[in-house]
Amino acid sequence: MAVLVVEVRPHWFTAWFHRMATVPVVDVDGVQSRVRWGVNRVPVAAGRHTVSVWFRYRGQRAVRLGAGACELTVADGAQAPVSARLGVRNSSRFTVTAG
Repeated sequence: MAVLVVEVRPHWFTAWFHRMATVPVVDVDGVQSRVRWGVNRVPVAAGRHTVSVWFRYRGQRAVRLGAGACELTVADGAQAPVSARLGVRNSSRFTVTAG
């Protein structure tokens, strides 16, 4: 077993809005987890994974806004850092990077 340490951050200029009106979601190999803005720990099996991050407005269930993704390989017992940063514009996507 391993852990992804996913830091999900909105742009500083729009952070107040996102913290009030949106919910970030982390998807690891098709398994979605609602998370909080900030640092989150997501347990995963060792191996190769696709990590996607997007947000939804509160109350929505199916919309994926600002989606970004990356692939990474995680060793057994490791804590792998993942950074997900949202741009300032309304049409911005997350920039998701491992390491």
